[in-house]
Amino acid sequence: LKCAQKKRYDMKKLLSVLFCIVFVFAGLCSCSADGIYTTEDKYFTFTECEGGYKIAANVTEDYPKTIRLPEEHNGAKVVAIEYGGFKNCVDLEKVIIPESITKIGGDAFSGLAKLHNVNFVDNEATETVDVDFGAFSDCIALTEINFGKKVKNVGAYAFKNTRILRAEFTLVESIGDYAFKDCSSLSYVYIPATLKAENIGELAPFYGCDKDIDFVIDEKAKENGVTLQLLVAGPIK
Repeated sequence: LKCAQKKRYDMKKLLSVLFCIVFVFAGLCSCSADGIYTTEDKYFTFTECEGGYKIAANVTEDYPKTIRLPEEHNGAKVVAIEYGGFKNCVDLEKVIIPESITKIGGDAFSGLAKLHNVNFVDNEATETVDVDFGAFSDCIALTEINFGKKVKNVGAYAFKNTRILRAEFTLVESIGDYAFKDCSSLSYVYIPATLKAENIGELAPFYGCDKDIDFVIDEKAKENGVTLQLLVAGPIK
């Protein structure tokens, strides 16, 4: 029995190694020890900035449809995504954003009609993320986004006119003007204790969304002045 179990384990290990080799030789990504695949540096450009590097796409004919951004380049952290850095990746469908990223520049992924999944890697890291003006605006196929414990500040128009189904925040502290305007597929929004009324855009973040959204506002956020009115219609004039 032990011999049979060992054979099965060895087979699984062999298959895992072979799978990794296939991806490496396909030129799409490198394989790390923990089994997470990171897209190769050749598909990106890197610019030095405070704290490490900013990253953008190096668009090629064979650009991958799914990318996982690298956490490091030349021994330093990749900490930000360039303004408009990926808006020319017209076939991009999924992006995985590592823990090292603390800022997503304005219009970084805006207008990508095929982008449907964005995932912030969240392994209890202390770093948070600021999502700048219009970063994912008009990504009309975007339905899935995992904000996790990463997203701290959401800029104006950041997710305008997407098809996000749920917006569940944990540590968000500000949501800008029209951040989720016309997100007609939204069905559930969770607002955590960290949000205060004064940090909600005057142009209501959820203006123009479906009226049947289930808004759950943490009691502490309510004490901080957060109301449904502020979120969907703006301050009373």
